[in-house]
Amino acid sequence: MSPIVTALSTYVPPTMMMSAACRTDVSDPVSPSPTAPSGWDAWIASWRSDFDGSSTATTDADHVSNDRALPLLIPIERSGQLSDLAAHVADLILASRDPNAASVDIIVFCHSSVDEHVSTTTAARLASMAGGACFPFSVSQQHGVSTLTALRLAQDLMLAEFDVQTVLVVAAEKWAPPFSRWPLHGLSHGDAAAAVLIERACPVKRGFRLVDAKTCHCAMASPGSVDVLLRLIDAMLSEHVLATSDVTSIGCGLEPAHTELVSRHLGANLSTHARIDSGFEPRGEPRSEAPFQYAHLGAAEPIAQLARAIEARSLPPQGPVLMWAMGVCGYVGCALLDAQGSPTVLMDRRWS
Repeated sequence: MSPIVTALSTYVPPTMMMSAACRTDVSDPVSPSPTAPSGWDAWIASWRSDFDGSSTATTDADHVSNDRALPLLIPIERSGQLSDLAAHVADLILASRDPNAASVDIIVFCHSSVDEHVSTTTAARLASMAGGACFPFSVSQQHGVSTLTALRLAQDLMLAEFDVQTVLVVAAEKWAPPFSRWPLHGLSHGDAAAAVLIERACPVKRGFRLVDAKTCHCAMASPGSVDVLLRLIDAMLSEHVLATSDVTSIGCGLEPAHTELVSRHLGANLSTHARIDSGFEPRGEPRSEAPFQYAHLGAAEPIAQLARAIEARSLPPQGPVLMWAMGVCGYVGCALLDAQGSPTVLMDRRWS
């Protein structure tokens, strides 16, 4: 039997209102300039500055939007590091499990950003938390598609290795120099973390059965990437004898135009594919009517989208669910789930 998703957890830090045009200081660890230098030398210089305690401090004024750019609501983690975010969502799932449950056999850590010294291994930290003979590894530089690649790897590992009973997929992003929050025009990135627990199916487990997952690479930043994604979706649905009208879809598009194309192809309402925005308003402030642009959560976005949809009860208790995603590095992917009851969802927007 196909493995089953039995639990999800997410953490989205408080949002801050800012704009891409209001910062030009590359040393700012929260909102680097879109033109920040990149490469190994820039990364080492940035890390040494942080290590020496000489990095420029930021103030709340650094994050106030101006009238020259569209205001952005971006989740920003002000204290924890990348591995802290990953450890938090992993702990939410590990702490909720029955003490007699099977130990976690494999941990897959998904990320695009790196904000720690290059010798720090987040996957190893997660393995130490899980205990036992857990095997950790990472999937990186596939942006939001990396979690779909992780789902495919989990499915293949469970098929090939009968002893593998449980796989924990953890995705986290925390953007700091030399990695920019604005890798593409009109797109902003927020800090977040999410995790999903995949277990070998048995009659007593309820959740989303992992039917299939496919990812591929195409020309970076090419409009043709949408066509590749649509062909990938059509091939998957055809393989499992499903029509677009048979599935409920959740999408993670990078641009509204691309999201609308996929939505029309699937015959779905565009709101089905909207980024999660509930809880993204600044704390203590009423929801604004201003045309805010919400940040993409990178590798954490697909799991966060799925968790939000389950929490909002916008997915059927039974039946196929299609997830799709596009990455800034030219990756596209989709995954087919079969709802057989609802998995446990643990969402935390208060931790800091």
